[in-house]
Amino acid sequence: FADMIIEALADGGVYCGLTRKQSIELAAQMLVGAGKLVLESGKNPIALKDEVTSPGGTTIVGVRTLEENRVPYALMSAVINAYKKTEELRKQLKEEIATCSKEKKEKLEQIKKMESAMVSAFDTLLGKK
Repeated sequence: FADMIIEALADGGVYCGLTRKQSIELAAQMLVGAGKLVLESGKNPIALKDEVTSPGGTTIVGVRTLEENRVPYALMSAVINAYKKTEELRKQLKEEIATCSKEKKEKLEQIKKMESAMVSAFDTLLGKK
């Protein structure tokens, strides 16, 4: 989802007169900086937002615009719907495995063993073992 956010932020920068390259770099740095600040400070993102939001300033105008356009809700919905799809796929896979014939299960086990042997061989070649 972050790529879409960067793209949208960059489009806004282009609209305001920046080059596409400048806009993408600034948008990406904005997300990197915000993420780093959350991780390194240990503070809640809401508290960090409040710290940089001046009364009547540019940030609060942007925040209001995002909230009016239900961006927080859209992002939360995207995460929830992606999770639901993951659960649906997991359920389908479990059903497929449960109804899989003994022959197919044996074949899958053979493939897993071959894969494990290949990983082990690559690890040995790469000096990881």
